[in-house]
Amino acid sequence: MDASINKKIWFLLMLAALYSSYAQSINADLMGKTVTYSYDNNGNRITETHTD
Repeated sequence: MDASINKKIWFLLMLAALYSSYAQSINADLMGKTVTYSYDNNGNRITETHTD
């Protein structure tokens, strides 16, 4: 594969990963809600959504 094609694919994958990691909080902000994250004792993320 061409190197420039590899760079474009890598960029799109990084962009998709970045969007997916922030999509939940972005959508909550658009809906006027606040999202906070906390972790349990095993290191698993717990999502809490609060309405303002």
